[in-house]
Amino acid sequence: MIECNRLIKKYRSHFALKEVSFTLKQGVYGLIGENGAGKSTLFKAIIGEERCDQGEILVDGYRPCEGKLKMGYLPQKFDFFHNLTVYESMDYIGILKGIDRKVLKDKVLFWLKQVNLTEQMHKKVRLLSGGMRQRLGIAQAFMGDPDYILLDEPTVGLDPNERLAFRNMVNETGLDKMILIATHIIDDVQATCENVMVLHHGSLLYNGTTQGFIERVDRPVYTAQIERSALPEWNTLLDIISIKLVNKGMEIRFFGANNQRRPENSKRVDCSLEDAYFFATDLFYRKSESAGGGADEVIG
Repeated sequence: MIECNRLIKKYRSHFALKEVSFTLKQGVYGLIGENGAGKSTLFKAIIGEERCDQGEILVDGYRPCEGKLKMGYLPQKFDFFHNLTVYESMDYIGILKGIDRKVLKDKVLFWLKQVNLTEQMHKKVRLLSGGMRQRLGIAQAFMGDPDYILLDEPTVGLDPNERLAFRNMVNETGLDKMILIATHIIDDVQATCENVMVLHHGSLLYNGTTQGFIERVDRPVYTAQIERSALPEWNTLLDIISIKLVNKGMEIRFFGANNQRRPENSKRVDCSLEDAYFFATDLFYRKSESAGGGADEVIG
């Protein structure tokens, strides 16, 4: 179990974390937020790389670096010794993790297969593409049967097939572990995480189930097709979430409201996690501004 209590981290005048508190148990959790929301800072605090100015972190009752905790970690920017091969890199990491030499080779080969790097095992790290290097980072995080796995932007640089393989691996592995995935790719969270935390400007805005977060949106979501020339007008009338080019026009996705004028072909659709994120963070921003910049109470 990971317990974080009232974490505060400040860089000069900027708060990276503001009174962040939560408890994580077994399962797969998504941590979403804009760039600079505090996701990477929180990860570094949990693994003991950063010290918070205030607050406490306990992992199975130990502070970071106090106990011998089985934790896998993928940093946001993963790199390794460029002149080692892929196999040598995994072998070295396995030794650092204390994996028995008798089974280490099998473990290395297993995880390289999981991330589709078997054919590249004798290639040097410096010759890998960005996506291959990212997959190596994912493999080393999972190797060693850690109880806790923290993955910071794991799918950056992966093609659609590898992203799907990653999601399947997380869903299979997360049954008996705690996996925390920090990302701004909300589709990855919706596909893998039953629980979600939302960081916004360093504050924990929501902590709870993914479905519960979606159900808190109290406005319907619609799509409609419009002419391109009509976009400026509808932009002023509607809370538009996204715009997509279709045929010779545009498809807009927007939040509806009572007695609101809408395009005639508007169609109500299910609210997605991405819709809920935009709704919540915009609402949070406006409430914070009206309150003088203070953080709202965590929802969940």
